[in-house]
Amino acid sequence: MAQLRLESSRWFVPGRVELLGKHVDYLGGRSLTCATPWGLDITAHKIPGDRGFVGIDDVYSRAVLRRLQRDFGQLPNGVRLNVVSSLPAGAGLSSSSAWILGLCAALAWANDLPERASWRDSGLGDALALAEYAGAVESGSPWRGFAGDDGVGTQGGAQDHVAIVANGSGRVGQFSYLPARREAAADWPAQWQLLVLHSGVVANKSGDALASFNRVAAEGRAGGWERRSQFLRECEVLVPAARAAIAAADAVALRAAVQESQQAAERVLRNQIPETVSLVQCALAAGAWAASSFGAGFGGAVWAVARAGEATAVLGRWCSAYVRQSGQGGREPWSGVMAPAAGMRRLPD
Repeated sequence: MAQLRLESSRWFVPGRVELLGKHVDYLGGRSLTCATPWGLDITAHKIPGDRGFVGIDDVYSRAVLRRLQRDFGQLPNGVRLNVVSSLPAGAGLSSSSAWILGLCAALAWANDLPERASWRDSGLGDALALAEYAGAVESGSPWRGFAGDDGVGTQGGAQDHVAIVANGSGRVGQFSYLPARREAAADWPAQWQLLVLHSGVVANKSGDALASFNRVAAEGRAGGWERRSQFLRECEVLVPAARAAIAAADAVALRAAVQESQQAAERVLRNQIPETVSLVQCALAAGAWAASSFGAGFGGAVWAVARAGEATAVLGRWCSAYVRQSGQGGREPWSGVMAPAAGMRRLPD
């Protein structure tokens, strides 16, 4: 008996680095982001008649399947997924958002959702719209004509999903939100490289850090004077200033904008932990000219910028100093050197 040949499709879904724009997307602010060369290489094999089967049972996968079935009707086909990841989980590089986007793409492909009127009428053929929808799946927010649900429990926005989908190779993107809009971009200077070092503290927004993350979000929506001031300064001054500094390869101006943003995260957002504060300090002492924590906070990673020819040496000094200072028992946390990479893309089979 001949073996059934399953249809397959493949995507690369990167992580993201949030350069500036801390906790502003769900308030309709703006941020500066780029995609990473690290990501999820996902091959999906269609399983006809298996009614939306995924085979990976976690809170994110359940949220995607539940929302797609509710918003677009029954999914007659399932998928078997082969995933190869170069993206560290829980490091603040948005591995969870990358997974949601990849699974949405796989199930939509396997079930021909783009051919359904409800998909087309909602505008999901547009990359920014798809990113916003994926953000709503994660947070449980309503989106356009679709009602909300429980999501994964986080009260965030779509910054990470937009960064993953809409950024270009060698460029940083400035985006605003509610709705998502591409405002501007800047070429990354060839003589610079981004360094990323994980604190060793897992940033799990659906786990231990959930209540803390939602506390910061709730304070933002409440609109107190100090939080409002942080929001306006970050969005109206620091994000555009950082983009202009990158476009001009102005290290001094970039450092000034980034330093102010980091100080506001520590003082106003209160989403920093001793490890991320130490990481920023160690990066500057190691020879980076700008450094900042990024993402939800309460763990995760810090990015830094150094001259391309010195990046590996700076990263080595940074990592060694942090390990000594943090008392991690000699264990080196995950780290990497990068330039901004291309966003989510479908790959040849």
